[in-house]
Amino acid sequence: MNSKKIYKANGLALLQRSTLFAGFSETELLDLYPAVQPVLRRYTKDSVVIDEGDAAGQIGFVASGRIAAGTR
Repeated sequence: MNSKKIYKANGLALLQRSTLFAGFSETELLDLYPAVQPVLRRYTKDSVVIDEGDAAGQIGFVASGRIAAGTR
């Protein structure tokens, strides 16, 4: 399996685990895939994911672990 297929399979698995896409068939998710373009990113504990006031060009889902909002 080439790297593009592995990447797409991993992204599809992320969508399938999301409650937002619960009930979607694999065919429907594959149709949505080009618009959603899921990417798996890993963050270490206490990492800043986005700062207040930053422009957000993507939506994020927590695949595992927890995230908290805070101020500095």
